[in-house]
Amino acid sequence: MKVCGVCETIFREYAIFIEGHCPLRNCAGQVIDIDDDIYESYKILNAKGYWTIYCCSGHAYETELDDFELNDVKSYVSFGDDFDFDYLPEGFIVEKGSWVDAGGNESQSTTISKKYDRNLSTVDLQLEIWKSMGGLLIWADKLEPFDYNE
Repeated sequence: MKVCGVCETIFREYAIFIEGHCPLRNCAGQVIDIDDDIYESYKILNAKGYWTIYCCSGHAYETELDDFELNDVKSYVSFGDDFDFDYLPEGFIVEKGSWVDAGGNESQSTTISKKYDRNLSTVDLQLEIWKSMGGLLIWADKLEPFDYNE
């Protein structure tokens, strides 16, 4: 789905945007692609102060691509800051790194991710992804809000 990162308006997939900007008056947001299965977790995490920069639920259909052996199927959420979580959703790991914003500034990042078994059938893989997205949603809901002032 395509959604504005500021006003949270959801747009049709075939909508056209000028330089990725939200077309709504008085909104300066960027329109981004977000997988339907991770959208609610994305909303909760951002509302609680865990600013996300990238996220993906994972795609079971990628197992059928010719170059699949080059790709890992995984779910992930990348945060635009250095976060230390007391616990993670089941099967997820944490990775620390950095990212560069549009202005060329480098910042710390934290990514939580879960890789899936490539040998699963497409149906079983999709079921695993949905189960993981349910766990991510519960985790996000239970997280305490992050206060940047502390």
